[in-house]
Amino acid sequence: MLIGAPRPMLREPLSLDIAYPIQWHESRVNLTELAKLRYIHGWSRQELARHYGRTLNAITNYCQSIRRKSFDLDGLTVEEKEQIKWAYQN
Repeated sequence: MLIGAPRPMLREPLSLDIAYPIQWHESRVNLTELAKLRYIHGWSRQELARHYGRTLNAITNYCQSIRRKSFDLDGLTVEEKEQIKWAYQN
């Protein structure tokens, strides 16, 4: 029983004159800074979206990421973490 092609298969060489679109990825938002602006300084999600040049949905996702980390972000003092947790709960 034979498996595969009975003879060598010819393949076309890759063409080098094909243009492919390039996708640029934006840098991630600094979650520590975003948490301070949102929960300590009381910025709305709309204000944050304008400030960072992102969509409201992106800012919402960043805020969810902050909550998933239980507000334990590098660069926050113990007092800032407690203040953010208190602001989130109220």
